[in-house]
Amino acid sequence: MGSSSTVTYQLDPNMVIMVGYSAGAGLGALVAVTPGRLEPPRIPADLARFGDAVQGLVSISGVLDFAPLVSSQVPLTRAILVGYLHCSDPGLPKALVCPAGVVHNASTLSYLTESAPPVFFIQGAGDLLFPPLPQLVPAAKMWARATGSSAKVWSQLANAPHGISLDHYDLNALNRFLAAVAFKPRALRLSAARSTTDRAWSTA
Repeated sequence: MGSSSTVTYQLDPNMVIMVGYSAGAGLGALVAVTPGRLEPPRIPADLARFGDAVQGLVSISGVLDFAPLVSSQVPLTRAILVGYLHCSDPGLPKALVCPAGVVHNASTLSYLTESAPPVFFIQGAGDLLFPPLPQLVPAAKMWARATGSSAKVWSQLANAPHGISLDHYDLNALNRFLAAVAFKPRALRLSAARSTTDRAWSTA
């Protein structure tokens, strides 16, 4: 974020909330949990003067841990990992073979610390590419354990596939999360459950 953008759009460089979908959610999550750790070389001076810590993260249909996906039986999921992580595919039903360390290094959960920001996970219950059971559930628990605060972790399991539309978001819960992060960072509270298939809650 350059100084000109800060002035033009009246942005506060110290109040940035990262939002991403699918691959963008995975990359955004990596940025959110690694301030000062995965910096690119030769950052322009007008950018280097700003910190890269974010105040919150909204992860939509993202991959937080690639390890469970190595043994996926879904052809498109396997193709994504082959292209993204340079894994080789020996063919179904065998697991992908990935370069040493790459699965760990590409997974957000590998970098979690107590300084990780508050997060709102949104995952589709019918997501076949990145199923919620090995992604959202462990990620929410690990995030809460790493930060020492379950109130920093909000989740929505939407009645939707990987491609979640706005119609499937609990926008009221998301707005409450954003307001809590932006204006009351120490006062995140449990939001009301909606149903077993489409719900929003913090892990408190």
